[in-house]
Amino acid sequence: MNRKILAMLMACIVLNGCQAVPDSVDDTNDFQVTVNDGEVSVDTGTDAGAAEESLTENETVNDSEDKAGQEGSYEDLISEIKAVVEKGDISGVDVSASTKIKAGEMDMDTDVRYGYLIKDLDGDGTDELILGSTSYIVDTNLQARGRYNSLIYDIFTMKDGKPEHVVKCEGYDQYYFGTDGTIIKEVGDSNSDTMVAVATFNNFNKDKLEVVEGIRYDLAGDDVIYYRSDSDPTGDSAEKITFEKWKEIIDKHGYEFTEFTPFVEPAAPTKKATVYVRTFEEDYLDSAIQYKWREYKKYYDDHTGFDNTGNDPLGEFSSYDEEAIDDLISNGFVEKK
Repeated sequence: MNRKILAMLMACIVLNGCQAVPDSVDDTNDFQVTVNDGEVSVDTGTDAGAAEESLTENETVNDSEDKAGQEGSYEDLISEIKAVVEKGDISGVDVSASTKIKAGEMDMDTDVRYGYLIKDLDGDGTDELILGSTSYIVDTNLQARGRYNSLIYDIFTMKDGKPEHVVKCEGYDQYYFGTDGTIIKEVGDSNSDTMVAVATFNNFNKDKLEVVEGIRYDLAGDDVIYYRSDSDPTGDSAEKITFEKWKEIIDKHGYEFTEFTPFVEPAAPTKKATVYVRTFEEDYLDSAIQYKWREYKKYYDDHTGFDNTGNDPLGEFSSYDEEAIDDLISNGFVEKK
């Protein structure tokens, strides 16, 4: 049914007081409009239920097309980045230089994959494009050793049908997802002799990050002082908190291991591996807020492996000691394949 013509006729009747309407507006349109005592009736020439069903189907198709078009709007940018990544030089595209600072780059058994994720971060119906890296244990899809195995480098959103850069990681700052949906920013250089760790927990809103809360700790001689704020954890209004509260805040927001779609497909595993993984807490202070670590021992089917349990964090070994495996399990290691 031609809705525009029908709407024009209805407007003519209601607003302009038209006294007569032709029985048939256009032979090519399969409907008729009749006026009786000021009441308008429409004969579509089709079953009303079928027409409603057809409309619903059309709306569903249009919604799907809109969604596909929205995701596809990043295709050119993704293709551009993919091309330069394959060449090994990203300097020609406007992306964060932090992509060169790879998580786990000092770990010989880490496979770092630079990639992307398309996700509606604030639920407004517009997808964002997130660029980042994911670090895996070599020959597996298991996250690597340490604490920061997925990092966010750039976030783009759509403005007037074009990708707009809205978050760009600078210097040694680190961005990553919390398990509660927040985006966590750790400041890599506070430009202070006493300020050691600073982090904010943020919601993404339209085209910016909005702070939910922030934390920091300072070194004052031999003492460590912890602070929290609803806005600026470096400001004078930040409140002092206990170490237990500090850990509670970090655990509340969590750390999300995010698997980005790699720009370059990883090489196929060279051989089959079984990995024994353990998560533990480290009690020494550094400039990072995440205090839970991962370590592992990897055994290949050919009885070689890789020891990353802290005893020899960069060392390969040639053994397949069943008794040692039993000891790992008794010490909290979980088998992963």
